[in-house]
Amino acid sequence: MNPTPQPTPMAPSTEPMPAPQKDPVAPGKTNWLLAVIVAVIVIVAAAVGAWWWFNNDTTSSETAAAVTIKDSAFEPATIQIKKGQDVTWTNEGQAAHHIYADQSTTAGLDSQNPLNNGDTYTFTFENPGTYYYYDSLNPKLNATVVVE
Repeated sequence: MNPTPQPTPMAPSTEPMPAPQKDPVAPGKTNWLLAVIVAVIVIVAAAVGAWWWFNNDTTSSETAAAVTIKDSAFEPATIQIKKGQDVTWTNEGQAAHHIYADQSTTAGLDSQNPLNNGDTYTFTFENPGTYYYYDSLNPKLNATVVVE
């Protein structure tokens, strides 16, 4: 019977181990490049935010313009506002008044019910233009809202 041949042990190599390879981009350059990328993103985000802010007037609806209803007039008779701004009418007269506009030109501008003394009605004007309204209970009372 033949013995199974045993592998010959390998002699340890006398060649030195190769040195670890360095990253082709130095650590300082990586940090600098990352800082530039972050700065560009921040600048672009700020520019987009500023553009949106100036083109979407978010502050105008926070402040309502006021119209007082007297028994003989709307005060002021003409009011100028920005698009998206609210107008609030307050009845300070003794008679009831009903705010109304031609629904084909100003859909929704209708207080629905007469406003008694002390009652209010608010409407938001979303589009630029000139809007005429009146008191349907006393059509001689009329006024204008100009939306920029």
